[in-house]
Amino acid sequence: MRSRAWIGALGLVVAALLVAGPACGRRAYHPASGPRVDESRDDRARLRPAGQSGWAAVAPPNTGFACEMPFAPRVNGEAGIDDDGARYQSVTARLDAPHGTFGVFIVQWEGGVVGDPLERAQRLADTIVERAEATDRRSARVAMPGFYAREDTGRVANGGFFALRQFIGRERLYVAAVAVDSTPAALRSAEYFMQSIALDREDAMLPLGDSTEPVATYLPDVDFAAVIPPIGARRSARVELDDETVDAVAFESPHPGGLYRVMVFGFAGAAPERALERVATHLSLGAPGAYLHASGFPGRGYAPPRDEEARAFLTGRRVYVLQVVGAASLGAARTAAFFDSFRIL
Repeated sequence: MRSRAWIGALGLVVAALLVAGPACGRRAYHPASGPRVDESRDDRARLRPAGQSGWAAVAPPNTGFACEMPFAPRVNGEAGIDDDGARYQSVTARLDAPHGTFGVFIVQWEGGVVGDPLERAQRLADTIVERAEATDRRSARVAMPGFYAREDTGRVANGGFFALRQFIGRERLYVAAVAVDSTPAALRSAEYFMQSIALDREDAMLPLGDSTEPVATYLPDVDFAAVIPPIGARRSARVELDDETVDAVAFESPHPGGLYRVMVFGFAGAAPERALERVATHLSLGAPGAYLHASGFPGRGYAPPRDEEARAFLTGRRVYVLQVVGAASLGAARTAAFFDSFRIL
């Protein structure tokens, strides 16, 4: 039988998360003078038949968050005021199980999430990993349509495993953390917990749906913004450019006669000489046209030998390619509006 001290060591990841509180989000946090709601409450989450036999459904009211845990956690709520005067409400749910610790932290700010979400998420992950004295850390993007999402994993005391997932929406930050021992059953529990997470799409940062009407869209992980319809597809690949392999990701949005596409080619270091021309050749963008710029970065227009229009821009480590497929049916005005809306951030 494991000692409570060992279980406590595993729980440091979750403890660090819960201690961090609203400070881990968009603003520096100071104790609020305003009202605090349910600070000492020790409720039990609602139960329903779950996909995992015997697990509890956890869906704190008014949070847009749902998941499943091995059994019902303690749920605490809090309200306060940040240093910039914005009110916040937060909810924490924590469960200490025999094989590890599970935790959830959700905070919603008046006025929504501000600032660079990638920077905020990185800083929060660094803080929690440092406080938990975790090792063998790995980070990766996580698929959650409409939300910026990342996962950090690693090892804690006595070889235990931890996982931390963050999801950033328009108004809320959602964080889930788990620290378990390394037995197969415990690892399966950690995986099931993370896979059970569901978020309210009303809080999605990126527009969702089947509309073909352009809306302002910000892609924080690749640092661009544009006015395009909701993104219908995101594809990633490793691409050979001459003697170099680069990461490429494509975002596609439909319009009635075709689609908008933005491709981002990311180099491991500084972009090589003639990077723009190499990408244009790889994509068969056609003859280069006028010299252009976007947010101060140089680029070229291209005339592909088909019903398309394209532009490409070069930064220190990336090449951005914008394409409109079916440009004739979309019309010159809307095609130009898409290109003009593009910003590199």
